Amino acid sequence: MKNYSPDHSVSTCRLWIALAPLMLALAACQTSSNPETELLTFAIVGDCVIDAGEQCDDCNTVAGDGCDAAGQVEAGYVCDQDAWFSWGFDETITTFTGHSNATWTVAGDGQSVQQSGNSSPSAYSTPNPFPITNMQIDLSVASGSGDDDLIGFVIGYQSGEGSDPAGDWLLVDWKRSDQNWGPGGGYAYEGLALSAVAGDVDSSEIWSHSGDVTELARATNLGSSGWSFGTDYSFEFELTPTQIRIWVDGNLEFDETGTFDVANFGGYAASQNGVRLELVSPTGVSVCMEDGDGDGDPDDFDSCTDADGDGYGDPAYINTCDDDCDDTDAAINPLAIEVCDGADNNCDGSIDEGMTDTDGDGVCDDIDPCPLDEPDDTDGDGVCDSDEPSKRDHHDNTEGD
Repeated sequence: MKNYSPDHSVSTCRLWIALAPLMLALAACQTSSNPETELLTFAIVGDCVIDAGEQCDDCNTVAGDGCDAAGQVEAGYVCDQDAWFSWGFDETITTFTGHSNATWTVAGDGQSVQQSGNSSPSAYSTPNPFPITNMQIDLSVASGSGDDDLIGFVIGYQSGEGSDPAGDWLLVDWKRSDQNWGPGGGYAYEGLALSAVAGDVDSSEIWSHSGDVTELARATNLGSSGWSFGTDYSFEFELTPTQIRIWVDGNLEFDETGTFDVANFGGYAASQNGVRLELVSPTGVSVCMEDGDGDGDPDDFDSCTDADGDGYGDPAYINTCDDDCDDTDAAINPLAIEVCDGADNNCDGSIDEGMTDTDGDGVCDDIDPCPLDEPDDTDGDGVCDSDEPSKRDHHDNTEGD
């Protein structure tokens, strides 16, 4: 269960935030090649560093998340230490009148992402929890971008939560200057704030921190100060089960206590283009995702896995092409013509629908051994009832009368 319980008087918001215990599990050791030194080096699983003997390190020693307690990639997963942003997802949280959807572009090294459109509120988030206790991200808006709106971060945001009545996440947003927004209603104040979002937020609520958006705190030093163009702001996050602390350029801006668990983490932009986020530390942390077909690409980013070559993919492994209910038979796919063969040819969930079934036994005539009979063979002698004079007599007419 997600759970966020702030200590001061605000409505409860439940949230998942990543905690890396940094458990010192010994996974491997090796000796120096120099017999005179004979130094031992150890692989520490869960320290966010891929050491000798480890295939992965996702900052914890929990099995079942793709990287096991010995630092080995688990079956059915693929892990990449340079995929923090490249395996993320972008999504419009709610719609601003007259604004387009966001355009997030990931750099080639997967360590930074930029939003170039004057868009509705949007998030670019990790697809799964990013387990780290201390994290540094640089946030900036390119010079000459124009506008004066909102930039920041989402914590605990999962796909679809913007329109989900049970939505539950944290918003860190920073406004460049005060503004009353007519179309949505409400006033957005200059400065940096931390808010809890609980519900299917609308444009006015996310703009003015009202309704489903409860402002938890204004930043200590930047609560009424806006951001500047062409400036890199260094954000540091410290996340524990009971506390979230955020520094900007070395100054502690937020120190909130509550109840926290594991969460996704990402960037945020609303009606502001030129926004850029870069992961400064830690780098090289393994991001692991399911890879059902073992091709090295995560299932959510896989090209169509089409084993039978009919242009339709296996729904067990991919989300990027139409489902094929039998990826071993090219004659079976969503556009196939249904025929009388005892199979669901067109993947609509029904078998042999529309085929002739004279005796009404549920078996279409072309594959029914006794298409005129129901039951087919009462005495079980292998002859259809309609083809024998005594259908209840296995020996039919042994006395010859």
